[in-house]
Amino acid sequence: MSGMALVTGATGFIGGRLTARLGGAGQDVRCLVRDRRGAAAEQLTRDGFDLHEGDVTRPQTLSGAGPGVDGQADPDRRSGRTELRRDAGSDGRGH
Repeated sequence: MSGMALVTGATGFIGGRLTARLGGAGQDVRCLVRDRRGAAAEQLTRDGFDLHEGDVTRPQTLSGAGPGVDGQADPDRRSGRTELRRDAGSDGRGH
């Protein structure tokens, strides 16, 4: 994928590894984090990732997450699968 990928759950187990893998492959990544002051989010910043503070369960916090995003990855901690949606749209929610 070219352009920017939005990873939800980037501070979690699966999302963190996905973020590192995408970044290591040269992909631009924006990380959706609930609290940018948390240790994991601060490490993402130090690693050079773009952060957007928000919560997928609170749609009003997603405004601004989507500009420039070409795809969205939603890791599912229950199944271990990652859903990748291309053309996530301006709101970052695949709409």
